[in-house]
Amino acid sequence: MVDEMRRQLDALMGADRNGDLSISSFQDPQVCKLFLAGLCPNELFNNTRRSMQPCKKVHSLPLKAKYDDERRHKDFGYEDELERLLRSIVRDCDREIEINKRKLEEEEQTKLVDPFERQIKELEERQATLGEEGNLDEFMKIGQQIEELKMKRNQKSVTELPEGEVGDLIAQHGPNGPQHQALRVCEICSSYLSSKDDEKRLQDHYIGKLHQGFQVVRDKLAELEKRPDRNARAVEERGM
Repeated sequence: MVDEMRRQLDALMGADRNGDLSISSFQDPQVCKLFLAGLCPNELFNNTRRSMQPCKKVHSLPLKAKYDDERRHKDFGYEDELERLLRSIVRDCDREIEINKRKLEEEEQTKLVDPFERQIKELEERQATLGEEGNLDEFMKIGQQIEELKMKRNQKSVTELPEGEVGDLIAQHGPNGPQHQALRVCEICSSYLSSKDDEKRLQDHYIGKLHQGFQVVRDKLAELEKRPDRNARAVEERGM
């Protein structure tokens, strides 16, 4: 339990969170100002597709305590800097969410024309998410299913109806009729989720590093935007 708590603190604050004791001022250039303002995002997405370079600056809890005390009397602008960075991260993620949604919509018609391609695409997208989360056993299992479907597709003409739900939909509505949307896009981290995922699979996604990292970023950004002493003009001007 102690080791796990230490690991989580290292991920959020850095392994050197107690800082270089030779540094006495939080304004020292070696000190991470984002950490002082409440969140250095560089360590949030380790081993995910959003990995960032490790922060090389000092994360010091004693210096943060000094900063928090001084912050009550003077605005150093560190929160403005953090807000701009977090907004940029969220903006990029929201852009990817919209791109992934459009991708699903554009594929909506073509999936029923080639039902095997539909299933392969869905499995490939699920496999990509599993890879991001480091779930290697499920990743390999999905990979085997993909290869089996590709073999079936090569053996049959795409004009033949597959068995099960996909074939029933095509027979009922025709290739241009409405289809079951099996995939959706997570509104927090932009990953694909399947409506067929069981509760455990969804829970694994929600506690995964990528989803949790974006949740922390979004929550912190919302907190910064609501702070009573926020300098909106400085945030916008310095972000130009």
